[in-house]
Amino acid sequence: MTLAMPQLTADDGPRRGTRDRIGIVPRLLTGALLAVLLTAVLAEVATLRLVGRNGMQRAQMELQESMALLKLQLRPLGAEFHLDPEGKLVLGTTPLAGRNDIVDVVKSLNGATATIFAGDTRIATNVTNPDGSRGVGTKLAAGPVHDAVLRV
Repeated sequence: MTLAMPQLTADDGPRRGTRDRIGIVPRLLTGALLAVLLTAVLAEVATLRLVGRNGMQRAQMELQESMALLKLQLRPLGAEFHLDPEGKLVLGTTPLAGRNDIVDVVKSLNGATATIFAGDTRIATNVTNPDGSRGVGTKLAAGPVHDAVLRV
């Protein structure tokens, strides 16, 4: 039994695979480049998640701080909220409609927006309309803020 050895001819060149035509150095460089690129993408995704999470925590802390400041401003006015015979919100004996001075203190101390609501209607706020007037008398639109403000 004789084994015939295949002989390569000039015609066999194009039949060789692409992998065989690319040397080891270009393959290693390509693999290293892909590894670096993948690492960079994963690091960016992790960083964005961390920044987003920290941003939410910071926003929550600022909201709690603003609420504490507003409560501190309201404390001297009384302890009980109620509606007067005309249906206006009163704290102790002080009507709160138009008491923008209270919400302005919050803005002056920490730059936050603050609003006093009677139901879903703004009765005192440091939020301004495009014309510069205060958003008093406007309704809070339905959505997550509405749900957070009016949750019981």
